[in-house]
Amino acid sequence: MTTNDVARRLASLYDRRGLRAYVRWKVRSDPAYEAVLRELRGHDEPLIDLGCGVGLLPFFLRENGFTAPITGIDFDQRKIEVARRVAPRYRDVGFIAGDARQGLPSNHNVVMLDILHYLDAESQKQILANVAALKSRGLTVLLVEQRAHAALAIADRAYVLETGSVTLQGKGSDLLKDPKVRAAYLGTH
Repeated sequence: MTTNDVARRLASLYDRRGLRAYVRWKVRSDPAYEAVLRELRGHDEPLIDLGCGVGLLPFFLRENGFTAPITGIDFDQRKIEVARRVAPRYRDVGFIAGDARQGLPSNHNVVMLDILHYLDAESQKQILANVAALKSRGLTVLLVEQRAHAALAIADRAYVLETGSVTLQGKGSDLLKDPKVRAAYLGTH
């Protein structure tokens, strides 16, 4: 099944026309979904999608054969309700309205796709500390984030995307020191 096929299938699961258009666009255009799928292949530990919104990533992963249990967490109850209406079509996918600042289950891999900019600085620090604690236990943490400094500071492996293509990759600590990365994404030289 192609990405376009998956995008059409997922879009058909939502009841609002505007949301269906958004789902088709997001799945077709966001390289993070395919990247997360590649990184998670072969993992069977439970997964948390932190900031799951209406559940696109869990449903995308299921459509592409990922079978580990997935829990989506989002603070927006309305988005969780939308995701819950679609969830019965998929095995071991659940959604809860919650606050990641309160902590995360200690035995789950975590995916965070571009959510920190929605939060104040103190909340960002709390969530990143919770995620770093999971990483220190050997769990996988996949973080896609516009706040490059925060992401690179905790990343074992990092990729810099420009217009959907990987332009740089390496250890997070190395990219944090890279002059090109510092100038383009961190505002420093």
